[in-house]
Amino acid sequence: TEKVFKPIVNYQPFLFMAYPGALKLLHSLGFKTFSPYIDESYDDELDEAKRLQMIIHEIARLSSMSKEEIHNWYWGMEDILKHNRAHLLSIKNNEELTTGLIKYLHHMVTS
Repeated sequence: TEKVFKPIVNYQPFLFMAYPGALKLLHSLGFKTFSPYIDESYDDELDEAKRLQMIIHEIARLSSMSKEEIHNWYWGMEDILKHNRAHLLSIKNNEELTTGLIKYLHHMVTS
């Protein structure tokens, strides 16, 4: 969805509050996620309330960082951000891949 692809195209890291395994799905599509910069263990949690609490905890951790820590944190993941944007644009520029990706994501959301 645009909730994932908008930050990717804008070189922004993200936490993906979705169904369990959503980050693994992104990996299977060729994207990289942000571990160890972000604790992504929430992706394995089946209990929705616990998964939400894990994400809130991670947001609190990131929010407590100093400006210098955030700066170093962000630039430490530059390779991931560049990879994801380039990968997304390569998919977008390939009509067959784009159509397949949309169908696959639609299937995952509706099943």
